[in-house]
Amino acid sequence: MVKNLLSIRSYSTKPATHSHPFNQLVLPLRGVINIRVGDFNGKVAPGECVVVKTDAEHLFTADAQARFVVADMQDLPDNINSKQRIVFAINH
Repeated sequence: MVKNLLSIRSYSTKPATHSHPFNQLVLPLRGVINIRVGDFNGKVAPGECVVVKTDAEHLFTADAQARFVVADMQDLPDNINSKQRIVFAINH
């Protein structure tokens, strides 16, 4: 069981595939992440968030200079969990 964890991360420039036993929210700060998860396959940029649900296999890559706020979460907030969207805009 993962405890809720908030971190700033970078990702590999080489494509990687994995899954994890917890939910994850990935919010780009600088640069974009190229990700395939569920029925989404594309880029997620600053001002957006991608939701990776528990055990969802995902393929991703990013430039070395890109940075992301990542929230590892056991449970998602109801307003995110109830949506079918994998990528959504962040309100300012």
